[in-house]
Amino acid sequence: MLDSSTFPKAGDLIAAIKKRLPGFESNPAFAKPDSIVGTMGRRLLAILLVNAPNPLSPNESFIRAAWWWPDVSTAVAKRKAHIIVNVGSSDDPREDYLTLAKAVAAVMETSPAIGVIWDSADAIWPRDMFMESLDRADTNVPTSLFVSVKLGRDTNFPKKDGSAAWLGMTYGLRAFGLKEVEFRGYEGQPSELAALLLRVAAYLLLKGDVIKDGETMGETLERQHQFKFEPSTLESGKQVYRMRVLVGAPPARPSQVVK
Repeated sequence: MLDSSTFPKAGDLIAAIKKRLPGFESNPAFAKPDSIVGTMGRRLLAILLVNAPNPLSPNESFIRAAWWWPDVSTAVAKRKAHIIVNVGSSDDPREDYLTLAKAVAAVMETSPAIGVIWDSADAIWPRDMFMESLDRADTNVPTSLFVSVKLGRDTNFPKKDGSAAWLGMTYGLRAFGLKEVEFRGYEGQPSELAALLLRVAAYLLLKGDVIKDGETMGETLERQHQFKFEPSTLESGKQVYRMRVLVGAPPARPSQVVK
């Protein structure tokens, strides 16, 4: 999303893309004032300026759930145009999405960007947060961009004192052929729950679908959780990893510690 309809200069944008994706080759045959097309290895990369705001309603799920961007509604109301960035898929979704993220970052570096809508995670990220998260990840998978965490108060699974606990669920892991992770009745702080779910998501993105039904794992050797394959209580018809805190469980093996 842009706060003006200014498309980056072709030379500047191509240079920014090549800095992040050294193997990118632009195709002059498709060059236009408002678009760039090229290849990155086996992947087709296309960037197109649309000289109009992208249609959004205040009730969009990714806007309502963007707890990390308190003034998101005010920010997106300023959009004047938008740029569509598309990368062709291969048999390696991690590389596909990493290529896409780097191409988006190149566009943001050379345009008046407000933020980006990341469809697979049903998320909207402000410009600076997106850039910082990608650059901090370096060559690793930027889990916090590819996976969002939806949070809410949980009255169905309350705290021991009867007050509302927290619930959380990841969005984005299915794009990598994985199940989402769901936690109900969390009694700590919501920021702690979000961090826990992102650590599990990062583990799954790194290792693959290795967690078994009923397996016990821990953040530390003392604090453990059990993972069960169950229907989601938050998204009808979807199977998820349901996490539960285990009290008085035997210590986890070091190989079972999620860091």
